Amino acid sequence: FFFALSCKKECHYQNRLKGKIKSIFESDDSSTFLFKYDSLSLELKYIYLFSRNLEGRDTTITFMKLDKPNDSIIFVDFLHNKYKILLGGHQIKKIKAIDTITNIEEDICITNTNNEERVTSIYDKGFLSIASTDINFTNFEYSNDNCLKYDCNWIEHLTGSPIQKSLQDSFEYTTIANLNSFPIQNQYYLYSNLSLFNYYLQVGGYYFIRPNKMLISNIYTTHDNINSLTHFDYTILNNYITNVNITLNNNVTNNIVITYY
Repeated sequence: FFFALSCKKECHYQNRLKGKIKSIFESDDSSTFLFKYDSLSLELKYIYLFSRNLEGRDTTITFMKLDKPNDSIIFVDFLHNKYKILLGGHQIKKIKAIDTITNIEEDICITNTNNEERVTSIYDKGFLSIASTDINFTNFEYSNDNCLKYDCNWIEHLTGSPIQKSLQDSFEYTTIANLNSFPIQNQYYLYSNLSLFNYYLQVGGYYFIRPNKMLISNIYTTHDNINSLTHFDYTILNNYITNVNITLNNNVTNNIVITYY
């Protein structure tokens, strides 16, 4: 009786999750992320990282844990760093780093929007201060519910002396509607908090920039007078993205496999 009742509850839970992302495998580092959702609210709750070493030994760690009190998310990563993410609906308005000893909060990412809730600029402190700080995303342009371009400026510290750097990303789109919470639909500067949080939180339906109407086809990046092209090829089954092949300047850099509940 108890087994049958437990099985019935699990089946009901699985049915309610239908269409939510279950796992993402990335070939560039052979890692698999597993996504677990709250059994009542169906909000994203845990992200687990599964890996297999050269000896064939499997390891699974809790990569991130999310709690959602009121209009915010408490976010704890695998290094036990703690963050508070303030929301406006599902849009991320601000991220605060929380000192786990003193509970002092520090703004590390701030989103500014216009009256239409379109992002106009984003300030990002940077999550690796020895690499980059004071990252600013500005000059956003939109058309037909798609982001067309933005500029990014930051201070780079990799050489030991601060250097002002900049890049511009511009986008071309497919004719395929962006129906699901697929995370790789904006390319943010590597050492920004946006690049860390946006990837995972989009799976839970949260975002900095409102999801584009169509799936991205190409990202053109200009950085230090060098132009690069990132291209996306999608495999879609029953309206779900199951595979994405990503190339940088015609060289395959990553193959992503997505499964669903």
